[in-house]
Amino acid sequence: RGDADSRRQEYPLSGQSLAAMQAILAVHDDIMGQRDYANLGSAASQAGAKDAVVLIRQLITQGQQQLQALQQEKIYDFKDKRFQPLFDTLNQLSDAYYQSLVQALPVQAKILDADGD
Repeated sequence: RGDADSRRQEYPLSGQSLAAMQAILAVHDDIMGQRDYANLGSAASQAGAKDAVVLIRQLITQGQQQLQALQQEKIYDFKDKRFQPLFDTLNQLSDAYYQSLVQALPVQAKILDADGD
């Protein structure tokens, strides 16, 4: 954290880290996005977390747009300062899930912290 290093990307040799990030955000969109079928986003909205779901949907869309811009400009080095807005958005997305959404639902949160490995 705070020390970006492209060698620690998910796929540093193949250069597919941005594609992996795109796929992960697509899954978030499938789970939380507005759909014709029920998903976690619609269930959470119905359970009283509509504001949190709206925020999460906005952040997912924002992250996808930022990532697409980086891909179009062929920017792959995480040390490039143009990555910072995407990192900030993903941090806000994480906060929106764990602080806004969980607290808006009638559940007791017992979330184990994971380092992503």
